[in-house]
Amino acid sequence: MSIHQTPLASSTPATNKTRRKAMVGTAAGLLFFALVAGLVLGALWGAFRPAYVGDITDGMFIANETESPRNVEFSSFASYILITGVLGIVVAMVAYLKVGHAAGVGMLIWVGIVAFAATFAFYVFGNIVTGWVHPYPDPSGGDVTGAHIVPPMSPGVGWAVAPLLAVLTYWIQAIVSSPDPEPEPLPGRTI
Repeated sequence: MSIHQTPLASSTPATNKTRRKAMVGTAAGLLFFALVAGLVLGALWGAFRPAYVGDITDGMFIANETESPRNVEFSSFASYILITGVLGIVVAMVAYLKVGHAAGVGMLIWVGIVAFAATFAFYVFGNIVTGWVHPYPDPSGGDVTGAHIVPPMSPGVGWAVAPLLAVLTYWIQAIVSSPDPEPEPLPGRTI
């Protein structure tokens, strides 16, 4: 039996194919987890976003400052940033727990893409739920008192928070948990 016919040499392509299938499955599972988490958290965020309270008179909304919460826009933006930031960190931690042994640039990029997808799902579904919870009153219906209006929010640079924190968290986990090589003994010395 020659060296090329050993079972180890013949099983290597199958092992690589199995590893690739496992990595693709893990990557798909991570995407599924992140999208579901983004949808659920986005629904909660959308349901509990603060709204201005006021009256609609002659087709114009007039906010009641005493009944409306303060800083409605800032509260929506700040909660968006905090929740998606934590979501990005959780995505990175789950990814590293699943494939920490295969920490590489490809997985690092994938974690960033998945975190962005989760952020997108969070924002879109959150706005849909906000529309369900606080629908805009019909302006042709006459005057309305006690209307709740949630102003639209544009994330702007907030789109980058979850992917940045996810990539940073994954990278730090890879650096911190990588095994240090054994130091080589100095020549001529024995310990």
